[in-house]
Amino acid sequence: MTLLITLAILVGLGMIMLLAYQISASYQNQFLAARQHNLHAQKMVGLQLAQWQQQLQLGLNPLVSSLQAGTPIDVVAQQLPGQLRQLPFASNLALLDERGNVLAVADGQSPAEMGLDYGHGLASSTPELRWLPASPSALIAVQTVQNSAQQTLATLAVRIEASTVAQLLANTSYGPEQELYLLDARLRPLAHAPAEAQLPNLASGLIARIQRAEAQTLQIQLPNEPGISLLSANQLGKLPYVLLLRIDSRHFLQQWKSTVFFYLLGSTLMLLLSLLTAYFFWRSQRLGRHLRQKEHKLSASEARFRQMIETTPVGLVLARLPDFYITYINQHAARVFGLPQAAALSKRAFELYYDRIDFIHHSDSAMNGRALNNVECLLRHKEGTPFWASVSMSVTEAHDGSTLLMGLSDITQRKRLEEELKKRATTDSLSGLANRAYFMESAGQELLRCKRMQQPAALLMLDIDFFKKINDNYGHQVGDLAIQAMASLCRSQLRELDLLGRIGGEEFIAFLPATDLDTARQLAEQLRCAIAAQVIAIEDGREVRFTSSLGLTLMRADDLNLDAIMKRADDALYQSKHQGRNRTSEVL
Repeated sequence: MTLLITLAILVGLGMIMLLAYQISASYQNQFLAARQHNLHAQKMVGLQLAQWQQQLQLGLNPLVSSLQAGTPIDVVAQQLPGQLRQLPFASNLALLDERGNVLAVADGQSPAEMGLDYGHGLASSTPELRWLPASPSALIAVQTVQNSAQQTLATLAVRIEASTVAQLLANTSYGPEQELYLLDARLRPLAHAPAEAQLPNLASGLIARIQRAEAQTLQIQLPNEPGISLLSANQLGKLPYVLLLRIDSRHFLQQWKSTVFFYLLGSTLMLLLSLLTAYFFWRSQRLGRHLRQKEHKLSASEARFRQMIETTPVGLVLARLPDFYITYINQHAARVFGLPQAAALSKRAFELYYDRIDFIHHSDSAMNGRALNNVECLLRHKEGTPFWASVSMSVTEAHDGSTLLMGLSDITQRKRLEEELKKRATTDSLSGLANRAYFMESAGQELLRCKRMQQPAALLMLDIDFFKKINDNYGHQVGDLAIQAMASLCRSQLRELDLLGRIGGEEFIAFLPATDLDTARQLAEQLRCAIAAQVIAIEDGREVRFTSSLGLTLMRADDLNLDAIMKRADDALYQSKHQGRNRTSEVL
């Protein structure tokens, strides 16, 4: 009997010890779970800010390249709204000079409205994207643009509203009981979630620990705050911001208190069980909890990875080798091609290319171990129309076979801008003909080709007679119409192989390759007659007519460049002017 009583007492003591252990373990688990939530939120905020920084770098790169290429500030300023639209989380984009003066703002806000603090960080000579350590109501990222001589050309500033950051914090929070605060370098609040949260009154010792980056997850009693709070304060990598997370014990210990209550209620029944049953039950509970934690972590990790892939601003396509059937396409790539994600899975990767030969070259290079990085090529939209894209391609090996990995970005807008800039640099805006610089370059090359091929060539210079009287009598607008009519006649009367240009005012020039003297005379006379017959009707019902004087010369064997030929053609034009105009003169 004594043995049984002793055994019962021992069993009771054992169950009490087991119950105490379970209560303690449950408390630790609740604390660790709450701490894990804080760490998870910190990582998610850090990843999102890092992603914003990558998107900012990609969005600012075209502006940096334009400035470093010597593009005028007013032209770069026109690009600001377009680049701002590529940064959906940013509210404004500004261009500053080296002293911090605003040169241009994307949406017209003043510097005060944009919230720029020019006293912090703008004087840095580091050409890297950096964040200002303090700003009253927003995150400000700046990048100094330097030339090859390390001279500052300008500074780009991007504003991200505190409300946008607050939405990020709200999306990161796992529940209303968790409070998140983003603080600047001076520990002033920039944004918080939820909206009704109030920054706790931190003790001076804790503030000093945060500033020294020594603060860890702590259970502390905050001044003037009831209960115990779980507080975490972490520096976000290299960013000048601190993320403060707080969970009140009344929230994260609520489940633990319920668990303790049920443990005590069931302790009477548990004392009647044998030690063996209690042991196996404890073991099964522990094993089940461990498996659930593993499953939760795995699910959370998979969800984070899928979210990162789906929301990345770069199109991603995976294709199975060797048949190139698409096995995965993210949302960005599906939008670029105008396809639903499910519909793309029935296609092969080469169907995304406008020219299959380009795909063959790219895939062969990737499968031979030579990965492609940012190669520009034409891809095909769902409707069959081509568009320009920057493509990267590589091959990855896995246990289930090889996979072709394609990353792509739509650069159609950038290509259009390049073509427009090229056109502006080579074309006279009024007449639509080649400007003087581009004509001299093109005609000079054609001159060398004619000399190399031993072909004849002619040069024709012409201008509008009494052009000043047209401007004086009818106005400069009619004078512009006369220049445009002159350009149109030159294009219609001369041949496609002839080079045309406007070299200044009412003066035009034409280089006629593979043209002998008789052909040149015929073309010149045909053009002169067409000009004389031209009638310009203006708004008041009057008609404007004008004539043209022409100067003609042929290329000589001793002509080393275009200047000598232009001098003779100009002398011939001078003769036409002094012999009564509306005629063609020759200097051979």
